[in-house]
Amino acid sequence: MTTRTDPPASQPPPPPMHARPPAAGTVWPQALGAVSFAFASMGLLNLVGFVLQISTGLLTRRFGGGSGIGPFLGGLSAGPSWELMLAATLVLRPLLSGLLLAGGILLFWQRRRAALLHWLFAVPMAVLCVLSPVAQILIYPPHVRTMVFFGPIWGSTKALIYPTFLMIWFSRARVLRQMHAWR
Repeated sequence: MTTRTDPPASQPPPPPMHARPPAAGTVWPQALGAVSFAFASMGLLNLVGFVLQISTGLLTRRFGGGSGIGPFLGGLSAGPSWELMLAATLVLRPLLSGLLLAGGILLFWQRRRAALLHWLFAVPMAVLCVLSPVAQILIYPPHVRTMVFFGPIWGSTKALIYPTFLMIWFSRARVLRQMHAWR
């Protein structure tokens, strides 16, 4: 039979590994909030690119039909509606990233409104991810379209992954039940 010996009184007992173990299922808000924060930060950097394009005149040369792009392209002309779509994308993506940033912070703090902000980000971003490559491809002359075809489609497909994940995640019954208990 083994006897248990108590530690000497001069040594304090070892501290517990966790003062309070995390409740089951509460890790995902912090993890997903951090991922949203990271993606939103990258999206907000697009705003810096947009400002730089405006300040250097690249945007006006590109959409104004000037010769700033190069003689090989022979002037970009897809029509004003597609050019407006590209310009709207440059403006909307940073705004949507701001929504995602706020949603990520609220999700990290476990607030109910986080789901709404993620939905307000995910749905318009999914629409932009579908329409944006079409506008990007059609803005080029026909002889260049085949060369630039896969770049916009691949980029938009990658950008569509996170909004799609968010729409699926925040539709799950288990997640909705957990979020209902939040403030």
